[in-house]
Amino acid sequence: MQGRPGLWWTVNGHMFPDLPMFTVVTGDVVRMHISISSGEVHPMHLHGHRMVVLARNGGPAPFDPQALTNPNGFAGLDGIFRLRPDGLVERGLSVMEITASGNRVVDPAPKSFQALGF
Repeated sequence: MQGRPGLWWTVNGHMFPDLPMFTVVTGDVVRMHISISSGEVHPMHLHGHRMVVLARNGGPAPFDPQALTNPNGFAGLDGIFRLRPDGLVERGLSVMEITASGNRVVDPAPKSFQALGF
């Protein structure tokens, strides 16, 4: 920082490059709690990983490994999700139209993968 203006994010009180390394391998299911209080539109996030936001502000219920690995998927905050054994994530999300006057749902998120024929 050295007196330079800017936006700075910390992880457990430390800034890059003084951060612990989180190592995961394909197939790992990792649950992280990321707390962001900056109010930024483009908040701190991880690059190089497929992520699913399950809840905001604590959400309705915690997700256990059985729910996260259910072959039929599960409902998350923004749609339906299925974490595959090969590490890929399948998503069923809504289609939104963004306009100057606000957002509009063009096509809502599906309720299940079975409803999509998958």
